[in-house]
Amino acid sequence: MTTIELIHQALATVSDPELHRPLPDLGMVESVSVNGAIAELKILLTISGCPMQDRLKTDITAAVTQVPDIDEVSIVFGVMSEEQRNNVKKLLRGGREKFIPFAQPDSLTRVIGIAS
Repeated sequence: MTTIELIHQALATVSDPELHRPLPDLGMVESVSVNGAIAELKILLTISGCPMQDRLKTDITAAVTQVPDIDEVSIVFGVMSEEQRNNVKKLLRGGREKFIPFAQPDSLTRVIGIAS
């Protein structure tokens, strides 16, 4: 196996702390390269300013430094596009789109709000 493949295997052991799925399955690993003993990764966050970024960095670094010949990990974080986020939503929902029967034009349900 190449070093890149071993890094991908290591990344597959890291789960998103909020979504509880491996990073590659969620499409969060944009690129992996090796420069000497340094693994250079581009990881996509689901939202800008993700509160779990520090934990992800720690978990990724711990996993990737277990790969032989890798002494350091350089991580650049980016943000997913709207289309990429929609793909994550579909994956988490099992491919089902969100369907609200009451919001359909042919629904006979009526909502009446009363306040006093």
